[in-house]
Amino acid sequence: VLTKVDEQNQTVEMDYTGLIAELCVHIQRFLTDWNFPDSSTVDFDPKNKDVLISGKARRLFGKGYRSISYGAFIIGLMEYCISSALPHPGFVVLDSPVTSYKEQDENEDKTPEELQNKFFEELAQTKRQVIILENKKPPISISKKINYIEFTKNKEVGRYGFFNV
Repeated sequence: VLTKVDEQNQTVEMDYTGLIAELCVHIQRFLTDWNFPDSSTVDFDPKNKDVLISGKARRLFGKGYRSISYGAFIIGLMEYCISSALPHPGFVVLDSPVTSYKEQDENEDKTPEELQNKFFEELAQTKRQVIILENKKPPISISKKINYIEFTKNKEVGRYGFFNV
């Protein structure tokens, strides 16, 4: 329950529980499709203003899992807005959703290869535009299905950089 002030400067309580529950359904669908571990339920924690995945706060997952689940949140929010006829530009940009860890980070921060591949496979089939800036290459079977552009800083291979040289 949130409050807002109406035209007569009266405080009005607004109940967004149903809307948030609907958003969580979209997020949970992506997590399930990607084989995110133990993603049987997704709820919203109003105190921390973040999602709970099977009762566990998203912030308590390792870096890699937090990054993938944040991607599910962003794409789920896009799907929710579009399906509810709410304003949305119709595309999202994700920065490093599968390589959010450094090599020296602990093993729990890394996401399994299977989850990463499922993430790419499912997004390759979406009808929405998802722009992913990523250091890790998707599997070749996926790169053939998407508009994959590799920035190599090499004029002979791939694309030199974001702007053509």
